[in-house]
Amino acid sequence: MAPIAKGIRVPGASSDHLLLDVQDADPPLAVGDRVAFRMSYGAMLLAMTSEYVEKAPTHDVADFSGRKMVSISAEAEAARILAREATGARLEAMNFDVVELADIDRPPSGLIRLAAGADRRIAHKALTATARATHSFGLIWIDSIAALMPEEEDGIDLPEVSVLARALGLDHKAGALQPQLSPENVVIIGLRHADPAEVRVLKDSRVSAFTMTDIDAMGMRDLMHEAIRIATSGTQGFHVSYSADVTEFAGWAAGSGGLTVRETHQAMEAIALSGGLLSMSVSGLTAELEPRIGTDAVNFVMSAFGKRIL
Repeated sequence: MAPIAKGIRVPGASSDHLLLDVQDADPPLAVGDRVAFRMSYGAMLLAMTSEYVEKAPTHDVADFSGRKMVSISAEAEAARILAREATGARLEAMNFDVVELADIDRPPSGLIRLAAGADRRIAHKALTATARATHSFGLIWIDSIAALMPEEEDGIDLPEVSVLARALGLDHKAGALQPQLSPENVVIIGLRHADPAEVRVLKDSRVSAFTMTDIDAMGMRDLMHEAIRIATSGTQGFHVSYSADVTEFAGWAAGSGGLTVRETHQAMEAIALSGGLLSMSVSGLTAELEPRIGTDAVNFVMSAFGKRIL
C-alpha cells in the first residue's frame, strides 16, 4: 500500500496501526486531513477478507449510449434569467435533448436534471428528486456557506442556512435523504463563512469541506480531482449545487473573497470531464441579480454540461 500524495513514507505498520512520515508531505498535512493510498493486490486481498474493514458495494450503472437528455425546472425569476440566456437552445446546440418529464419518479436513463431558483432551498428540492431517481449519489456543494446550521426544534419551514443539514438528516426532521445520500460522499467547495455552531456540526458530520485557503494551497485542479473521488466513491454519480455568491465578480460585494470566474469554470469543467453529473441546482438567480452575473452563472452551467471551445 503506497500513499498517493508526494513526500509521504510508510516506515512501518502493525495489525491495527499504520505509521506515516509526513515531514515532507506535499501539500503539508494537518491533524484531521485525509490520506489516500494505492493498494497492491496483497493489500486489497487482506482488506476484502478482513472482518474489521467495512465494505461498501458499488452498484452497476446501466449503460446509456443514446442522446443525452436534460430536464429544466426553475422558479419564476430564475426561469426568466435562463430564458434570457437561451439556456435550453444552448444545451440543444451541445447535443442535449431538452425534455419534459412525463413521470417524475421514473426518469429515462441518461437524464440530467437542472434546477434553478432564488435561494438554496431549490437545492433541497433538486436533491429530493435525485434521491427518488437513484439508490446512491454524492454531492458537490460549491458555496460560500455550508448550510449546516442547526434548526430550532419547533421550526417547520426550512431555513436557507439549514438546507444541507436537513438533507443529511442532521436535524432529525422530515426531509432527510438517507440512505441515498451519505455525509461521507458530500464535499463543500469554496467555504468562506461558518457559524461556530455550524463548525461543530461540520466536524462531527463526516462531510468533507474545502475552504478558500485549501483552494489557494491545492489549486482547483487537484482539489476537484479529490472532490469527485469522494462524491463518486460507491455511488452512481453526484449532484452539483452551485450558489452564485461563491464566485467573486468585480464590484459585487456578495462574492468578495470567493472563487475567481476562471476557478469556477475550472471546477465545472472537471465535473463535465468526470462523467458523473446526475443533476445540478443553481441558487441566487433573483430579479435583483445583475444581468452580467446571471450571464456568468449560466455560462458556468454550460461548462458543467460539457461546453468546449474546440
